[in-house]
Amino acid sequence: MRIIVPAISVLLSLAGCHEKPSVTSEVRSSRNGVTTLHSKATLKDGIARFQCLRSHSGSCHYLVFVGGCQDVATGESPAADCDVKPVDSFSLALGDEKQLPGLSRDFRHCVDAMAMPAAPQCLN
Repeated sequence: MRIIVPAISVLLSLAGCHEKPSVTSEVRSSRNGVTTLHSKATLKDGIARFQCLRSHSGSCHYLVFVGGCQDVATGESPAADCDVKPVDSFSLALGDEKQLPGLSRDFRHCVDAMAMPAAPQCLN
C-alpha cells in the first residue's frame, strides 16, 4: 500500500493535470484615494478576457492593438508615428466582460474610464 499511493500520484502528475499558463494585466487608477478605474485583462490559450471591475463613469473603454510600439525590455515610450494595428475597440459597462479570440501574447491594450483611448499616445 505504501508503494501504490505514490505510484498513482506520479502517474496522475504525468497525465498532464496542470493548469495552462496565462498572462494577466490589471489597470488601476485612483484620485484622492478613491478608485476611479479598475480593469483586468487575461490571456489564456489565445483568448483574451477583458473585465470592467470598477469605473467612476460606469464604463470602461478599450482599445486593443498589435504593433512594435514600445521596447518592452527598456520600457521606452513609443514614438508619435508608431505603427499600431487596431484589433478592436469597445466599451464595457461596469461588471461586464468581453472575450477576444485569436490574440497572441504580444497584443497590447489601453483602457480609460471617460473616453476611447488613442494609440500610441495611450501608452505614455
